Amino acid sequence: MSEEPTKPKNAGGRPSLYSNAYPNEVKEHLAQGYTLASWAGDVGVCRDTVYEWASKHDAFSYAIKVGRSKGQLVWEQRLANQALTGAGNSTAIIFAMKN
Repeated sequence: MSEEPTKPKNAGGRPSLYSNAYPNEVKEHLAQGYTLASWAGDVGVCRDTVYEWASKHDAFSYAIKVGRSKGQLVWEQRLANQALTGAGNSTAIIFAMKN
């Protein structure tokens, strides 16, 4: 009697939209001073999905951390420039840094 090959069990649900290209993309987006929420909108998912990906993919989680650090540098440079030149809105820059 021959046994039928076992099929892999379906984990259920819809397949993930995650791409291995996302760590580089999110890092670059955040490094420009943009938010994670805006990147999520750019790729067409909600923030909760992005947080889920970060919990499941170490490279993606690390890319978010690096991107946020680089983005913080952008905002700090803008604030320093505003302090030197007087051109810009310090309150708006500080708000962006906090968020």
